[in-house]
Amino acid sequence: ITARQDVAVITRRAQAFRITELAVDLAGDDPMGWIASRLGAYWARRDEAKLLSTLKGIFTATTGAGKDLILDASSSTLGKDTLLWAAQVLGDAKMNLVGMAMHSAAETFLSSLDAGSSLYKPSTQPGVLPTYNGRALVMDDNLAYNKDTGVAEIYLFGRGAVALCDCKSKTPFETERNALTNGGEEYIVSRHANIAHVRGFKWTAASCAGVTPTNAELETVGNWSKVYDAKDIRVVKLITKLA
Repeated sequence: ITARQDVAVITRRAQAFRITELAVDLAGDDPMGWIASRLGAYWARRDEAKLLSTLKGIFTATTGAGKDLILDASSSTLGKDTLLWAAQVLGDAKMNLVGMAMHSAAETFLSSLDAGSSLYKPSTQPGVLPTYNGRALVMDDNLAYNKDTGVAEIYLFGRGAVALCDCKSKTPFETERNALTNGGEEYIVSRHANIAHVRGFKWTAASCAGVTPTNAELETVGNWSKVYDAKDIRVVKLITKLA
């Protein structure tokens, strides 16, 4: 029996925010305090962008490491059966796929397939993700959708499909003040390091241009290889047409 392990890559990001005393005077409030309160939401969006770049690098038709986990139905219109055949890519392991992620236009198109009904009833299921055909549905307009061609990308995923882990950063947060420039400037510097890794794949790049991979490098097809059997990977990509 031979076994190979997936290899994740740590990504490190930093962002600085600056305000002046004039901004405080004009706002009549504390802009820096508001910025600090929104750092968590900011890094959540950046983590999402990294994950989408990783998925793009892995699931590229014909050449990507996950090419065998793609159903390209871009020449036909999305139907209920299209989602079923996308899940069938995993064969008898398709029951592991419990969720879907798609552009809001794709969600709207799915809703239109069931005329007169909605995907879920918020009044009876408060705080619950919408579902379709038994799978949780996540809408995100950062997922690929071409308005001109009508082609959209949908990901089906299972529990444990992505490993997410925060990593240590020596100085994750610091502040600075320069009293002599532009009437006074204040800075917040936030650093964030983590792993957002699609299980079953291996980061193979020997090096990167900087100290950590950029999103563009995460999107590079040749930087990934598949190390799990297809049925043990819990992500499938569907390319389909909405009109």
